[in-house]
Amino acid sequence: MKNTAIINQNTSNTMGLNITAKPNPASNWVQFNYTLPTNASMGEIIITDISGKFISRLTITGSKGAKLWDTRNIPNGVYLYTLQAIGFSSTGKIVISK
Repeated sequence: MKNTAIINQNTSNTMGLNITAKPNPASNWVQFNYTLPTNASMGEIIITDISGKFISRLTITGSKGAKLWDTRNIPNGVYLYTLQAIGFSSTGKIVISK
């Protein structure tokens, strides 16, 4: 399954905000690769289940990088991840399948 980012109304790819998740589907871990807008050096990745229940929050620093999420104790299912930084956000979905 290929990751397709869902762009929120208050997000602009021209601002440089971008996130991908691999592998997808995942079993033991997910690597989020991100790029923040030019004037941002911090952000967070919020992970929820498909119903919107909070699962995890990952703090990120640096304008570009990767963050690992350990999914060994996460039940199978579809999850949403949202990268938030300086008032912008980008959301995608990840499938956990073991």
